[in-house]
Amino acid sequence: IYICNKDDNHRLCIGSVKELEDLTKTKIDDLHIHKIDHLSFDCPSCKGTMKRVGEVFDCWFESGAMPYAQLHYPFENKDRFEEIFPADFIAEGQDQTRGWFYTLQVLGAALHGKAPFKNVVVNGLILAADGKKMSKRWKNYTPPIELIDEYGADSVRLYMLNSAVLRAEDLKFTNEGVKETTRAVILPLWNAYSFLSTYAEADGWKPSLDIASGKAPAVKGEMDRWMISRLHTLMRDVHTEMEGYHLYNVVPRVIGFIEDLTNWYIRLSRRRFWAGEKTMSADTSEAYQTLYYVLVEFSKLFAPLAPFTAERIYQGLTEGLALKGVAESVHLSDMPMPIEKLIDPALERRMELVRNVTELGRSLRAKHQIKTRQVLAGMMVIVRSETDRQHLEKSQDILKSELNLKQVKFATDEASHVNLSVKPNLKLLGKRLGKDLNGFKTELETLNKTPAKVAELINTLEAGTKATIMGHEIDLDDVLVERGPKDDSLIATAQGATVLLDTHLTEALIQEGFARELVNRIQNFRKDSGLMVADKIAIEIEATGELLKVVEAFGDYIAGETLGVTLKAVASGAAKGVHKNEFEVGEEKLTIAISKT
Repeated sequence: IYICNKDDNHRLCIGSVKELEDLTKTKIDDLHIHKIDHLSFDCPSCKGTMKRVGEVFDCWFESGAMPYAQLHYPFENKDRFEEIFPADFIAEGQDQTRGWFYTLQVLGAALHGKAPFKNVVVNGLILAADGKKMSKRWKNYTPPIELIDEYGADSVRLYMLNSAVLRAEDLKFTNEGVKETTRAVILPLWNAYSFLSTYAEADGWKPSLDIASGKAPAVKGEMDRWMISRLHTLMRDVHTEMEGYHLYNVVPRVIGFIEDLTNWYIRLSRRRFWAGEKTMSADTSEAYQTLYYVLVEFSKLFAPLAPFTAERIYQGLTEGLALKGVAESVHLSDMPMPIEKLIDPALERRMELVRNVTELGRSLRAKHQIKTRQVLAGMMVIVRSETDRQHLEKSQDILKSELNLKQVKFATDEASHVNLSVKPNLKLLGKRLGKDLNGFKTELETLNKTPAKVAELINTLEAGTKATIMGHEIDLDDVLVERGPKDDSLIATAQGATVLLDTHLTEALIQEGFARELVNRIQNFRKDSGLMVADKIAIEIEATGELLKVVEAFGDYIAGETLGVTLKAVASGAAKGVHKNEFEVGEEKLTIAISKT
């Protein structure tokens, strides 16, 4: 901006380098102050001299001019500018609200009447664990390269992508957070890849080129169809969230999928993954096809979030296939697109229900310190609808296996199996009801005396519908629902399901629990002894008392679960196996010896 030295109302805003050159009759190669401050020209309105103003404009306005300056617009590249303006998105820290974001907006509105961007991705500030800014002088953070050396770049990356910093909130960065990301995300996924690699090699299984190229296998099994459905649901959700720039929703969905894959699908399908010396069954083949397909396609989806882990898994799964048309790198692959016909919402809903019931059973075991491997007599599951009851009944084998139960029963009439009652939530209703509170309490007490009526009220409120009592409209938060067993069973409720766990132990159940503990000890002993997955073994057990009875009663089961060709109970000190060690089961000790056959 140039101002006349005789009349400061005479001002001129220079629009280009050429205009300044024409006015000053000087060739200009550099617009920095020290190169142009000496230049002047005659005032076009009087006999004065035009000189540049002494002030310096906020440099952020120079950055705000970026959309135009990068293409030398409007002097050239008009067509190109119109193609890319406004930008799809801009990304910067929250502090740019008053800097770059502001100047972009001001110039865009002034020049074009609109913002020069469609979306804004804003991150918060990353602080040290103590809430202060990271400072070398204060030494209040671990240098990034050391974190990467210890946990890997992907763990650091995922930790931040799954934090509040993506919601424009500040993050107190902790090493423990990176470590937890490794434990909860990277390691389970790597273990899934290792599991497939180990068993596929042992069985000599190889993927077809179609599946390696991204074609979903045609599978019949419910677990396989569910896993493929979950994968394509994830693809759809990730695309939706990414296209909407809701990056903060992506990693939680990915973590949930890894949990489904590793702690549900593989856990429940583990027995299907080894043919051994038998001819591979169609079921085993479909299990391999499903897990391989899911891991390859997931690695492509995972690549923008964890590029190194995704590449390592992809390379391991597609080794030797690049020359046959499979992309050489996961980063040379397209992002996988969801196939709607492979998504089965009803199947996913059903499996979610089964998982919910399983978690309720596990929580009761954990709360009352009942070991996972202790077999229990049974469990009653109560749900609201007949449809849910039928869904669960079809999956009762999963429930029995996961919760180590002899039987599972199902019902929809909660009042017949559970003592139900409701009480007013005084914190919420006290002021609201005033003088009507005592009458309201009496009304609920009367209702509690009729199981069918109180069950109906609870079902209504838990379904999200309001109810009216004494003219007052209430919802679930307004009452305290209490459930109690009619016998000595353990009870738990969540998400529309109630479970009653029978924990009464007979001698037979205790012995069967010990047998499962023995299987666990031998399986771990095999691994610690360096034996391969497919190695068959001879087992010798030195035991007395109850454990000897268990070995004698469940010998065939124990041997079958541990690839034992033979299993013998021998006298103390008589075991001669290559690998020998002492173990504790319950309150008794025994010695196990194993040898590869």
